[in-house]
Amino acid sequence: MPIFSLYRKWRPSQFSEVVGQEIVKKLLQTQSREDSFHHAYLFAGPKGSGKTTLARILAKALLCLSKKDGEPCNKCETCLGILGAGFIDLIEIDGASNRGIEEIRELKEKVRAVPLKGRYKIFVIDECHMLTGEAFNALLKTLEEPPPYVVFILATTEIHKLPETILSRVLKFEFKKATVAQLEDFLAAVSKKENLKIEPSALKLIAELSEGSFRDAISSLDQLSVFAQKNFLSEKEVAEIFALPQNFQVDKFLEAIFAGDASRALGIINELKNAGRDLNLFAFKVVLCLREELLNRLEKNEENLEKWEEALSEFNQATWQMKTAFVPQLPLELVSLRFARQFSSPASSVSAPTPSSKAASLAPSSFSLETWPKVVEALKTRNHSLFGLLKDAVPKSLSEEKLVVAVRFKFHKERLSSPQARQILSQVTRQIWDKDIPIEFEILEAPKLDESNAEENVAEIFGIESS
Repeated sequence: MPIFSLYRKWRPSQFSEVVGQEIVKKLLQTQSREDSFHHAYLFAGPKGSGKTTLARILAKALLCLSKKDGEPCNKCETCLGILGAGFIDLIEIDGASNRGIEEIRELKEKVRAVPLKGRYKIFVIDECHMLTGEAFNALLKTLEEPPPYVVFILATTEIHKLPETILSRVLKFEFKKATVAQLEDFLAAVSKKENLKIEPSALKLIAELSEGSFRDAISSLDQLSVFAQKNFLSEKEVAEIFALPQNFQVDKFLEAIFAGDASRALGIINELKNAGRDLNLFAFKVVLCLREELLNRLEKNEENLEKWEEALSEFNQATWQMKTAFVPQLPLELVSLRFARQFSSPASSVSAPTPSSKAASLAPSSFSLETWPKVVEALKTRNHSLFGLLKDAVPKSLSEEKLVVAVRFKFHKERLSSPQARQILSQVTRQIWDKDIPIEFEILEAPKLDESNAEENVAEIFGIESS
């Protein structure tokens, strides 16, 4: 039995299965439902946003023998042929390798031939911006007045490279990058179906790294699938596998910069380099954190933000310079040295940032149950609901493998065991103990409630403070 990659296995086969691109899906499905198609489409957008996937779904909708509500059935001979990449009336062309006028002349010969099985003959030209000017000119007349049985679907990542004469003859659809939340949900759904054991924060890390690309996201998940079938993968382990810097390392770096500790800041850069971490990604994360911090301070109407603006600009420039520098980390080291010295100056009145704003600014403490109250206290400002659930919890044991915490009610355990709660707890415990520690919840012996005070009982059970 053939083994398919996760990308092929979970590639959407109907409009309803596509994540995001709601407007595009709605318009295409409406056309399919009403059987009112255009002769030429252009799908434009970033890589991995679903252009070729929707092109194939549209092709099935054009040719399906048993459509229902505009959706291809995926069961008829035509749909199965397209799913198997062997349907004769669907011709897929790579514009990058078939970009010359001779290839377009061959395409025009194929256009003249009537469909052999379906009612349409469909040409999908991917990366169409790679076609030469002569090739576009040769295609122009055919694209403008094709035979009634021909439909063109063009796809491109660089719409600005297409001639206006082409753009004016097609129905354009703009595709957007997927959001981190959409990618997270998508990865979580695939992980569940594949029985992969991956921490929610690790899935978020993959989503952030994928830069809006579903293809990149699921390809990364595919790489991890061998590890995650038997073992529970944490964010730290995913970062190790892909040699990625982690948020707490960004936090420590920024703490050093704004404490004026140039030696510590440069030491962190050197540690990352020696560990084989992606320094370009690290610099990118630093820029994102500085930008977020500047925006937060602007919202609070703080004054004297010139140094923040300058730091953001300089670190952003250093990130670009790293890509071409003979010593890649040198631009980052120089800008770090400069700003650490600036912020160490007694004249500097700029307060240090909340590191990364994705994790609370918490001082690392010793790894023991004695510091459990610090974990709970950190939750008070981060997530008051979780704080309410854990303020009376009892930490039972702590080891390198896991933390066992006893709570008083089953409802508390269920709430604390949710993926969202575990993600927040993981981030906070990592900041306190500098370790990824899975948390296991158990239930204490049920307490006897005072029936005379129902309001306090309800508040206690639901982890809220009664007035």
